[in-house]
Amino acid sequence: TFLGRMCISGNLDELSGEVLDELKHAQEFYVEAAPIILEGRSRLVRKLSKGWRSPKGWQVLVREGRGAAKGRCLIVLHSFASASNRIEIPLPKGKWKLERSFNFVATVEVMDGTLVVEHCPDYYGGSILLKA
Repeated sequence: TFLGRMCISGNLDELSGEVLDELKHAQEFYVEAAPIILEGRSRLVRKLSKGWRSPKGWQVLVREGRGAAKGRCLIVLHSFASASNRIEIPLPKGKWKLERSFNFVATVEVMDGTLVVEHCPDYYGGSILLKA
């Protein structure tokens, strides 16, 4: 969802209140991320095994906003089996601060131009918005 257009399908009227609340949070986050998705430049950082049938490791898409989205950055993280306990992602130049996150249970911190993610569970996905 955070790499393109958001599409919601299925029997939405059958979803529980808790799931609908989570969907609302996802939509709100998407609205914030949309300008970066529309006008940004992506860089993929990954530490993955060679086999795609049973991937091991992690990958992070760093999308730096341009134009109207300048000064903002979207981070999309996916982990697979055997994800690292500590992931370090170099950030674009700037003094970045955590702005907002979605579905992020790992510990995250910006230190010296690097996004540091710790305690990332296996088979996990989450997104972060940064602001310069």
